[in-house]
Amino acid sequence: MSYVEDRDAVLARGNQLWDKLRASLDAHLLEPVGADTDWTGREVYAHFARWQAKTIADLREVLAGRHLAEPEENENVLNDRWRAEDRTLDTGIVIERCLSSRVELRALLMSLRAEQWRTF
Repeated sequence: MSYVEDRDAVLARGNQLWDKLRASLDAHLLEPVGADTDWTGREVYAHFARWQAKTIADLREVLAGRHLAEPEENENVLNDRWRAEDRTLDTGIVIERCLSSRVELRALLMSLRAEQWRTF
């Protein structure tokens, strides 16, 4: 399988999973998305927007040949901080941020050369 076929297959699978998740998020925008969590669909959209934006920034750093700095805080602390910061944002804004960062990340992944994709 060529890297293009592999990349396309991985991203196609990601699209399938995203479509399923998005339907669930939309159905639970203001209520918990499941019985074992207190995260609402709106909060998950905001959270994904944050992580996608971070992934884009980190990937650009790596592609530019720079090493990533050590995280200043662990993931749980970061997740909690982002959740608190995003709590007052409008639902439409967080969904748009999520969707646009997803498009940007996907475009960046599609632009990777074979050796970059293998490294990623």
